[in-house]
Amino acid sequence: MNINDFKSQITSMGGSRPNLFEVTLNPKFGTPFTYMCKAASIPASTIASVDVNYMGRIVKVPGNRTYEDWTITVINDEEFSIRTAFENWMAEINHPASNRTGASSIGIGSSVVGEISNAAVNTIMSSMGLGSSGGFGDNTITATVRQLKMDGTFVTNGAYHLINLFPTEIEAIDLNWGTNDEIEEFTVTFAYDYWTHTSGTSTVSRAAGAAKDFLNNEINQGIRQITA
Repeated sequence: MNINDFKSQITSMGGSRPNLFEVTLNPKFGTPFTYMCKAASIPASTIASVDVNYMGRIVKVPGNRTYEDWTITVINDEEFSIRTAFENWMAEINHPASNRTGASSIGIGSSVVGEISNAAVNTIMSSMGLGSSGGFGDNTITATVRQLKMDGTFVTNGAYHLINLFPTEIEAIDLNWGTNDEIEEFTVTFAYDYWTHTSGTSTVSRAAGAAKDFLNNEINQGIRQITA
């Protein structure tokens, strides 16, 4: 094996890029969320090792499989639409004022314990392609992380589905008068039961497809201006 063999393998097999991915949280979050989710991870799993003593020796036996919490980073839009959707999702699980399950929103109305109207929340969410505030029903969903190729298509074996997922923590957003030229972002941590690894499709992702359409439109517009 030499450097040329290595280069040949890299050229033929390529290499997955960590910045080519998309995350979907259906059905609670629509297409805008996919654009605003800037960081995630392919989930891990662990099989514990159980030590069994036998005549002074230790025999290792496979134990239970566990799944660590999963965290994503989200760009905060100016209307706080996505963050509000996550807050309402957590309020649906356990409302901060009433301490009950099934409340329609987190309570950001005229008083600390008041609830913002469903109509107002839904108007904001609908504009971002998000689900309505009062329709979460089951508090868990399936999240999907897909790896993309350089051409914008999904990697054949690059789809991971996190089953029965729900948020456990929404990170604080730091505010500072001295902070310039930055866009707010926050992390959300989820718990889930397990993940499955399935084949993706060869279709172009929504985000990559939109980017390709934008570039094509810009190129065509430039050509028209040159030939005019």
